[in-house]
Amino acid sequence: MDSSAAIEGLERTGSKLEAYAAERGLVVRPELIWPGMPLPAEQQGPIRHACWSVAGKLPGGVPGRLRHQAVYGKTFGMNVAMQHTIMVCRIPESVGYLPMLSVRAEGLEPSLFYWANDRRPREDVGGFESTELDRRYIVEVAKGQDHAWLRQLFPPSFIDWLASNTPVDFGFRLDNGVFTCECPQYRGQHRADGEVDEEHLDLLAGAGGRAGGCALRRTAAC
Repeated sequence: MDSSAAIEGLERTGSKLEAYAAERGLVVRPELIWPGMPLPAEQQGPIRHACWSVAGKLPGGVPGRLRHQAVYGKTFGMNVAMQHTIMVCRIPESVGYLPMLSVRAEGLEPSLFYWANDRRPREDVGGFESTELDRRYIVEVAKGQDHAWLRQLFPPSFIDWLASNTPVDFGFRLDNGVFTCECPQYRGQHRADGEVDEEHLDLLAGAGGRAGGCALRRTAAC
């Protein structure tokens, strides 16, 4: 795969995201992975990458975006075709109640998650009156953080859904008003060909939208 094939792969991803968004009433716009990131045609080396936001009102009523990154190219004689997506929304009102919350699947390697490099001291929170939730998930907050509002964020209906109806690798984080959700086990690549997986996008938008929408509504009620 030469550079032109890699760029064609990224253009194909962009077209598929446009079609996906149009069917769901969302909008696609380019996004920079870092400030000053060059366009794919200006990037150096055998691997080319790009990022998009698929934005709008997601399931659960929360305004947010799917931040979707694609990588194409060839290295060490192997073709590379990868997709990766996270769901992001902002809940600034939550900062005063819950500065940091991390919910991740028990038994899943923490380094797989987008937010894995956060090394701040934290403590486990349990006792949600659900043995299945305690079995499936590790719930953490910043060390010394008040747990009172956290209990309000987890009403019985949300606990039941989280414990029994979420993907096996589902996780989310609320950090300084930014809600991020991910299903990282397959890094967004359910398809063997490394192309855009609409089912994965729907799963992430649906599960992330419901969790983010719950946090948004609980904050608004306070």
